[in-house]
Amino acid sequence: FPLHRFRGQHGSSAVQRRSAVQSSEDFKELQSMKKDLEVTRKQPSVRRGGRRVGSEVWFDLELPPPFGLRLDDAISGDCVGVSEVLEGGSAFAHNQEALVPKEGAEAGMFIQPGDKVMMVNGIRCYTKDQVVEQVVEAKEKGMETIRVKFARFIRGPITVVFPAPAKPVTVPSRAELVAVAYAAGHPLDLDACQDGCSGKCWHIDDRTKEVYQFCVEDAVICDLPSKGGVRNLDVQLTGLASAFTGEEPEVKTTFDNSEALVLRPCPEIYAKFADPYTGEWQYLGGKYSITRDEAGKLTYTEKDFSGMMDEVDGWFQAELPPHGTIRIRRGASLSISQDMDSQFRPTGSNDWGETKVAYRL
Repeated sequence: FPLHRFRGQHGSSAVQRRSAVQSSEDFKELQSMKKDLEVTRKQPSVRRGGRRVGSEVWFDLELPPPFGLRLDDAISGDCVGVSEVLEGGSAFAHNQEALVPKEGAEAGMFIQPGDKVMMVNGIRCYTKDQVVEQVVEAKEKGMETIRVKFARFIRGPITVVFPAPAKPVTVPSRAELVAVAYAAGHPLDLDACQDGCSGKCWHIDDRTKEVYQFCVEDAVICDLPSKGGVRNLDVQLTGLASAFTGEEPEVKTTFDNSEALVLRPCPEIYAKFADPYTGEWQYLGGKYSITRDEAGKLTYTEKDFSGMMDEVDGWFQAELPPHGTIRIRRGASLSISQDMDSQFRPTGSNDWGETKVAYRL
């Protein structure tokens, strides 16, 4: 209901504005949930062996006791959930391998706070006492492992993993990026971004090729950067990493918390993004691209011909047989755009042509 119904017709206009903003956020949430439903209808299975059931992901794990799970009953009394995964238990050991699987290993579901315990060895459980009862019974029967069915609300908490020695943390989906990093014990050098993004705050999710910019104040964990953009740089980061790595990004509509968000600093991506030469360049009459390999060498490509570039007298030039030689250098860039000067010398000629100015696309 509108807030003014409870506050009277002369309630605060600021409160009403906040209500309108919240309504807009709720509408966006409904749109996202509709997209989730459409994805579910097309492909009910999710990654890591889980399965979509309505608004949840259900998954089974075989764990030896003791699990090391702290459980709590819902106030409603109709379900029991995980409140903490304790070190020393089999659940913690399982998560160590499942959160960031080794190369070549098959990824499996992991346990995080907020997950519901649905069944133990096929028996439906609604309270932690019922869970304990089934575990004790299984141990008395001499069972070495116990099958547990968990359920996770797909728009609930997200587990975030940074490089060691930071520890994995499970946070609400709307948690701010910076707060999550500090909670995990992951260092950030945000002072370097005071006068503009320095790239030291850039982190990449190698699975999706999404780049997260931590110096954006209101950036939250559940937002995909490619959907929201990075305003400090005035660019969309969709496919940014893939453009430099040559890999296709995974197509996603919203963040799927059946996966952990594994982030690492990516100075190599920012360095390539900030490279004054690399990219596509448009000039009057055509366009060309400049790429840089791992050894730092530049390559000029236009239409169906290309050549590696060497620095000569302040220019970078490349032979483009049988056409001639091209050379480029950074332009004056007096406006907000970045300019590149180029000259072409036909085969058999000693003279360079007129300077053409290109701007980066």
